[in-house]
Amino acid sequence: MKKLLLCLGLCLSVTTFAQKKEWLDPELNAINRAPARADYFAYPSREMAEQGVREESSNFLSLNGMWKFNWVKDQTERPVNFYRLDFEDQYWVDFPVPGIWEMNGYGDPLYRNSGYAWSNQFTPDPPKIETVNNHVGSYRKTVEIPASWKGQQVFLHVGSATSNLYVWVNGKFVGYSEDSKLAAEFDITGYVRPGKNLIAMQVYRWCDGSYLEDQDFWRLSGIARGAWLYARNPLHLKDIFITPDLDEAYRDGSLNVVAQVSRNSGTVELELKDKAGNIVEKTSVKPDGKGIVRTEMAVKNPAKWSAEEPNLYTLLLTLKNNAGKVLEVVPQRVGFRKIELKKELGQVWVNGQPVLFKGADRHELDPLTGYQVSRERMIEDIRVMKENNLNAVRTCHYPDDPEWYNLCDEYGLYVVCEANIESHGMGYGERTLAKEPAYAKAHLERNQRMVETFKNHPSIIFWSLGNEAGDGPNFVACYDWIKQRDGSRPVQYEQAGRRAHTDIVCPMYADLNWMENFAKSGDSRPLIQCEYAHAMGNSLGGFKEYWDLIRKYPNLQGGFIWDFVDQGLRKYTADGAMIYAYGGDYNRYDASDKNFNCNGLISPDRVPNPHMYEVRKMYQSIWTTPAALRKGIVDVYNEYFFTDLSDYYLEWQLLQNGEPVRQGVVMDLQIAPQQTQPVVLGYKETDLPAEGEILLNVTYRLKQARQLLPAGYAVAEEQLEITPYPLFQVELAETGQKASLYEDLVHAVVSAGEVQVTFGKWSGWIEGISLNGYEMIEYGYALRPNFWRAPTDNDFGANLHRRFVDWKNPGLKLKSFEAEEQGNRVQVVTTYELPRLAAVLTMTYLIGGNGEIRISEQLAVDKEKKDMPHLFRFGMQLVMPGRFDRIDYYGRGPVENYDDRNESQRLGRYRQLVKDQYYPYIRPQESGTKSDIRWWKLTDIDGRGLAIRSDVPFSASALNYLPEDFGRNDFRFVVVHKETGLKAWVDTYCNVYSKTERGFYVLKQTVDGRTDMDAYLREPDGSYTKMEDVITLAVGAPLDGDPKSLDYNKYRWDNRDENSLEVKNALFPTTSEDVAVIDLVSLKHLVSYEDLFVEAMPIKGERKIKGMFSSGSSSMLIYEGNDGKNKVRTRTAHEHSTFGFEYEDYNPFPCPLGTEEGGNKLMLFDQESGRFLTTSGEVSKYTVLSKTINSTFGKYPMEGRDCDIVFLAQSDGQCGYLASKGIGYVLMKKRHHPDSLLLGQFSPKMFSSLTSYSAMQQVDTLLASKVALSRADFYTMHQDGGVMYFSIGNSINKYYINSKKEMVDVMRVPGGEITWMKYLRNDYVEAPLRFSCLIIATYDKATDSYKLLLYDIDSSDNPVVTPRTVLEGTGAFGKICCSCKS
Repeated sequence: MKKLLLCLGLCLSVTTFAQKKEWLDPELNAINRAPARADYFAYPSREMAEQGVREESSNFLSLNGMWKFNWVKDQTERPVNFYRLDFEDQYWVDFPVPGIWEMNGYGDPLYRNSGYAWSNQFTPDPPKIETVNNHVGSYRKTVEIPASWKGQQVFLHVGSATSNLYVWVNGKFVGYSEDSKLAAEFDITGYVRPGKNLIAMQVYRWCDGSYLEDQDFWRLSGIARGAWLYARNPLHLKDIFITPDLDEAYRDGSLNVVAQVSRNSGTVELELKDKAGNIVEKTSVKPDGKGIVRTEMAVKNPAKWSAEEPNLYTLLLTLKNNAGKVLEVVPQRVGFRKIELKKELGQVWVNGQPVLFKGADRHELDPLTGYQVSRERMIEDIRVMKENNLNAVRTCHYPDDPEWYNLCDEYGLYVVCEANIESHGMGYGERTLAKEPAYAKAHLERNQRMVETFKNHPSIIFWSLGNEAGDGPNFVACYDWIKQRDGSRPVQYEQAGRRAHTDIVCPMYADLNWMENFAKSGDSRPLIQCEYAHAMGNSLGGFKEYWDLIRKYPNLQGGFIWDFVDQGLRKYTADGAMIYAYGGDYNRYDASDKNFNCNGLISPDRVPNPHMYEVRKMYQSIWTTPAALRKGIVDVYNEYFFTDLSDYYLEWQLLQNGEPVRQGVVMDLQIAPQQTQPVVLGYKETDLPAEGEILLNVTYRLKQARQLLPAGYAVAEEQLEITPYPLFQVELAETGQKASLYEDLVHAVVSAGEVQVTFGKWSGWIEGISLNGYEMIEYGYALRPNFWRAPTDNDFGANLHRRFVDWKNPGLKLKSFEAEEQGNRVQVVTTYELPRLAAVLTMTYLIGGNGEIRISEQLAVDKEKKDMPHLFRFGMQLVMPGRFDRIDYYGRGPVENYDDRNESQRLGRYRQLVKDQYYPYIRPQESGTKSDIRWWKLTDIDGRGLAIRSDVPFSASALNYLPEDFGRNDFRFVVVHKETGLKAWVDTYCNVYSKTERGFYVLKQTVDGRTDMDAYLREPDGSYTKMEDVITLAVGAPLDGDPKSLDYNKYRWDNRDENSLEVKNALFPTTSEDVAVIDLVSLKHLVSYEDLFVEAMPIKGERKIKGMFSSGSSSMLIYEGNDGKNKVRTRTAHEHSTFGFEYEDYNPFPCPLGTEEGGNKLMLFDQESGRFLTTSGEVSKYTVLSKTINSTFGKYPMEGRDCDIVFLAQSDGQCGYLASKGIGYVLMKKRHHPDSLLLGQFSPKMFSSLTSYSAMQQVDTLLASKVALSRADFYTMHQDGGVMYFSIGNSINKYYINSKKEMVDVMRVPGGEITWMKYLRNDYVEAPLRFSCLIIATYDKATDSYKLLLYDIDSSDNPVVTPRTVLEGTGAFGKICCSCKS
C-alpha cells in the first residue's frame, strides 16, 4: 500500500512541476519526448508497406477529428485538473484536431513582421512571458486501443503544436515539448491499456520558446498538423540515415545506409526497387553489438534525382527476428544525387552541374485554415511553382509539414530546409539570443531535430540554421554539429554574412552593385540570396536586371524571392463581401504590421499576381536569340542542366503590326542540356510582309504531361523583332477641311468638322471633346497633365508617397492662354508655373480640320534647384463617361506591365474591357498599366471613342477608379449642387501637428548656472512664437549642469497606466549632469533620469556628460568615466527606451555618425585605439561596440599618426538626424604640429557591412597656407559636401575641400561672440517653408542675451549677408535642435 501511495505522489508532483517551470525555462525544452528520428512509418507487413497508406495500416490509429476543448484567455485561468479520468467535460465544445484556435473563433489572428506578438503588452525580456493574454487550449479525447496492440510499444505523435504541448494519458502526466514546427512523439506504452483510454493535452499561446519564433507571419496557436497513435514491436528500427552519392564521373551511385535497431537482435533486409518496381539491389545485415546496421549499396548508372528529373527509388527495410518472422517494414524513397561545394569555382554543384536556383520563400499558410495546410493545397503550390518555372523553395522560417518534403521529392524542387529559429525582436546586437547561453541548448536542439527528422529527403539540398536571429556562438555550435552529422549537404545562415559558419553567402536584398562586387571578390562560396525582389503588391520592377547579372557571373547562382504567397486570411464584411484580412483587421489592441505579410507572387487563394508572369519569364530555361531571322533561323539555348529538349515542341508565329499572319511548328528539338543549336522554323524571307512592324513569337510546349503540368503547357516564350516599329509621324494630315475658333470670356471652342473641342480659359484644359454632340469627357473633368500615380506597397515602404507628394497636386498656376487660327488649323498654347517645384509647363494643342488633336507637353525645370522630388509619371489624364468601356490597343499585354516589368508581355493587338483592367491587390494601389503602346483606343459598344497615338511608344491605362481613390486618404471633401445634385469631391490627407513640432529649441544656461530651454515655434506664415523655459515647464525646474547637447529622436514609452507601449517623438536636453526626455507634442516629461539606464548610473553630477547623439532610431550617450576617459552607452527606439551597460574599452570622440541608409547604426571614433567603431547589429540595451575595421579592411589610415580629432561630421546636414547617405569628414590636428591638419573623407555607409572597401577615399595634408583652418572655433559642412564653413572670432570662412581652393572670408557676424554654428536644411515640409541655412548663435555677455541668426545660402555657397530670421533670448547659448517638422 505504501508503494502505491508513493507512486501516486510522484505522478502528482510531476504534474505540478510540469506546469510551473518548464514553460519559462529556456534550458528545459522537453520532458519524456522521444528522440528525433527520420520521418517514416513502419508497417507490420510488406504488403502494407508497398501500398504505403499509413491510415490503412493495422498499427495506426488516427486522432484527427473532434476533441473536447476548453479555451481561456489568461494562463492563470486554465483548468488544472482536466486530465483526470473523473473530470466532467460535457459542457466543453467540440473542436477539430488539427485546427487553429483563431481560425475557429478563439482569439484573434495577430500579424507582426518583427517584434514579438506581446510587444504591445510587455517588454521582451527572455525568458519572461506574462500570463495575461497567454491563451491556453485544453483538449480531451477518449480512444480505444485495439486488443491486437497488446505487447507492442505505443507512441503518440502530435505533428505541430504552437507554442508548446503538455500530454497526459489516463490521468497521468506523460511529457512536455517545445518547438512548434516539429512533431512531438511520446512513448505512452506504460500509460495505455487495451480498450478505452483518455488522452489529454494542453497548449499555451506563448512560452519561453516563443522568443525563438518571431517570424514574419501570422501569430496563431493550436495544433496545426495531424495527431495519431501507432504501435511497434519492442524490437524495431529506431532510426535510419540514408546518404546517396555518385562517383567522380557522376554516373554510378551508392547508398550509405546506417540504421539503429532497438535491440542487438534480428536481421535487416534491404531491397532497392526502381520506379517500375524492379529490384535493383538487395542485401541483408545483422546489427552490431550496439544495434547499429551499416551497409553500402552500389548501383550502376541509376536514374539521377534533380529538380528537373526527380527520379526516385524505394528502399524497403525489413526487420526480422531471429526466427525469420517479419516484425516491420519501412519504405523510404531515395534519390541518387550528389551536392558539392566547388571552392575553386565559388559554386555549388548538383550532380556535377552548377545549377541555378530559381526560387521563392514559402510560408505554410492557408487563407481558410491558417497554419493547417492540406496535402491538396501543397500539391497546388507545387503545381503553381512548376507552372511558373520555379525550381527551388526555402521553407521560411521553420521546417514544414513532412508531407511537403515528400511532395518535393516526388515532383522535383530543390529545398532549403530552415530551422524554427527567429529572434528578430531581440535585435542583432548583444541582446541577440544567438549569444545567450541560456538559449544555446534550444538553438542546437531545434537544428538537431530538424536534421534528424528530414535527413533522408533528396529534395533537401541545404540546411539553414534559422533566420534573422543575430549571430553568435549558438549558431556556430549548430553549424559545427550539422557538418559533423551530415557531410553531404551545405549549411547556410544569412546572419553569418561572410564568416566561416555558412557554406553559402546568402544575404537579403543585396542590390546589383553589391552582387557584382561579390562576383568579382574571389570568395570561394557561391552567392544565393535567401530573400530578394520584395514581391509586395504591384512589384518586381527590375527583375530582369537581377537575372542578367546572375547569368553573367558563374558564382551568382540565383535566389529566393520574398515571398511565394500573400498571407491574407479570408474574412467577410458585414454585407457578406469576402476580403483578405491582414494585420490590424481583427482588433485595435494587438500589435500589427498591417499588410506587410502580403508580399506574394500569388494571392492567398493561389491566383498568380501580375508580377508572377515576369518571374515565369525570367526563370524559364529555354531561350531564343536571332540567328538569321529573315531566313527563319533562330538559335535555341537549353538552360536546363539535365534535360534535353526532346520532350518539347516549338510553335512559331509571325505578326504584322500585332496581328498573326503566318505560323508553324517544329516538333523535333534535339538540344542537349547547356547547349545552343540553330533551329530552322519553316518560313522564308519571301514570306515576310513588306511593311509594318514584323515580330516573331516563339513558344515551347510539352509534348506530354510532366510534373503536374499538362501536355501542351507553354514553359517558355520569346518575341523577336524582324522589322522594327516605324515611328508614328505626328504631323496632322492636310485634309482641306478648316478648323474654326470661337472665344468668349470663359471658353475657347474649336470646331473641326463633326468634332468640337472646348477649352476652359480659367484652367487652360480641354474640358470637352464631342463628336456630333456625343461627349467624350465626363462633365466636371478635363484632359489635363498628370505627374502622379497611385502609390504601390513598396512605394509606401520607401516613403515615396511623401517624398514625391509635391507632384500629386503641383499647384499649377495658369500664366498665359493663347488661341489662334493658323490656316486650316487652330493652335492653343497654355503656360503654367509650378512655384513649389521651380518649373514651367507649356502645353501646345494643334487641332486639324478633321478633328485630330496634336498635343505637346513640355516641362522645364530649374536645373539649379536642389533636392527636386522625382516624378511618378509624366503624361496626361482624362475622365470619360462610363459607357466608354472597351479598350483596343497595340502594345504589350495581355497582363498589366510597366517599363521596368514587361519582359513577360508580348507586343500584339489586344481587345479588353475596362472592368477587367484593375487587379485586386490586397491593398488598393496602382494597377492596370500597359507599356510599349503603339496606339490605344477607348470606345463604347458601337466603336465610338478616342484613339491615341504618339511619336514614341507610350504607356496607358483605363480604370473605373481615379488615382486618388487609391492610397492613404484620410477624408473626402464633397460639394453637392443644391439644384442639380451634381457632386464634386477631393480626397486628401489630414495631417494634424502640434505647434510644438515645428520650430527651433535652444538650450541656454541660466543665471544660477543651470540649464533651461527656449522654443521658437513656427507659425504657418513662417513667423515664430517664443516659449521660454520649456524644461522648467516640463520637469518643474531647470536641469543641473552646463548645457551639452539637445537631441531629437524617437522614444519608446512604456505607459503602464494605459497598458500599452507608444513610440513618441521626444527631445533629449542633455547637460553635464542630467538628461531629460520631453514629449515633443505635449512637452511633458516622459521618464526620470534614473529610469533611462538598464544598469544604474552613479548619482547625478558624479560623471560629466559630454552629450547625447542620435542617428535614425539609435542613440548614444557619451560621458566621462571615473578614469577620465570618455564612456559610451547605446539605445534604440525600436527595441527599448533604456541605455545599456557601460563599455570600458573605448574613449569615443563625442560626435558619432550614422552608418546605414536611415541611420540605424552609429559609428564613432575611438580615441584610445585610433579606430572607427560601429554598433554591432541593431543598437540595443546590451550592445557592445565592435571594432569593424579589422583585417578585412586593413588598418584605418589615421591610426598611429599622433593626431587628435577636432571635427567629425557628415555633409548631409539634415534636421533631426544624421543621415548616412552623406559623405563623412574628419579633421585631425597633429599633436606636435598644431597648425598641420589631416583631412579625411569617407562614406559612413561603407561601415555597415564587413566588405572589402578602402576605409578612406582620400587623405589630404593641408599646407601651411591653411593655418587659419587649424585655429577655427567652429566647423560645419554644407549638405552637398565639399564645402566647409568655419568661424574664427566673428569671421565666417568657407573652404572648398575637393577643389582645394583658397579659403575665403565670406562674412562677419555683428554683435556678440559666436558660440555655435551649423549648416542645416529642412526639405520634409511644404516648399514655402523649406530652408537651407547657416545658423549662427551669438552671446552678448554685457546683456546676458543670445541671438540665433538664420542666413540663407546662395547659389555660390555663400551666406546671404542679411539674415532671414533673427531669434533672441536671455541666457548663455548652449545648443540648438531643429525639430523634424521645422
